[in-house]
Amino acid sequence: MSELIDRSRVLRITSIGASSAGALVSAILLDPNLVESTPICEIGTTFSCTNVLSSPYSSVYGVPLALLGLVWFVVAGFLSINLGRERSYTMAMMVWSILGLLSITYLVYLEVFVINSLCVYCTVAHVMGTVVFASAYLAYVR
Repeated sequence: MSELIDRSRVLRITSIGASSAGALVSAILLDPNLVESTPICEIGTTFSCTNVLSSPYSSVYGVPLALLGLVWFVVAGFLSINLGRERSYTMAMMVWSILGLLSITYLVYLEVFVINSLCVYCTVAHVMGTVVFASAYLAYVR
């Protein structure tokens, strides 16, 4: 029994950590001056945060996708607090993380095939969202 408790705790901490890191990266993406001043963000045209963040796909109805990502990660962080403790929170987290994973898939598609540039910060946020999904999935199947 303690093995299951420890596993739930590890998944909860992992999800909270990934949500926090994703929220931080999303907040950074809201400040174009901060992003552009980071040397790792502009490595030719293949890795260009500027190309991605200045594309018409960087907002929805005038709302920056980084802000939507920040909200997603904050909600995921709150849901993560009870991940694995109560089935209803775990189910809510599973649904929330599937929505996030679908969004990540679409955003990566846009970066690779439409914009033809990758944003390093966006990629970090995508990885953190995938970690949140993996944590939710493992808690759900437990």
